[in-house]
Amino acid sequence: MFMKARTISPNAAEAVARLGRDIQTARKKRRLRQKDLAVRMGVSVASLQRLEKGDPGVSIGILAMAFLSLGCLNRFSDALDVASDDIGLLHDQAALPKRIRRQDARRKREESGPQPLNRGTGFGL
Repeated sequence: MFMKARTISPNAAEAVARLGRDIQTARKKRRLRQKDLAVRMGVSVASLQRLEKGDPGVSIGILAMAFLSLGCLNRFSDALDVASDDIGLLHDQAALPKRIRRQDARRKREESGPQPLNRGTGFGL
């Protein structure tokens, strides 16, 4: 049985290729050979080469191990941090009600004052 070829948008392909080049640059700045980084990551040299070439089929686990092995796992885990997701925050803000109204039951309770304690059960002392 044949698998369909994966299609990836040109923008996504460029982003993945740029990420691969950045990983390669980070490895070189740390004076690591591909073999050394691959051992740290627990993958084959071929897998690391595919990652550095920007192959979109490389697993997210291998990508995470590259970030960990290069000492920047926090940048990986913060990639889509909800606290800094401007679009998501705008959607949240747009979904807020325009006006907050009191609930009727709550209003009636507040208007009638405090309720007497139930002395018959022994629990409301």
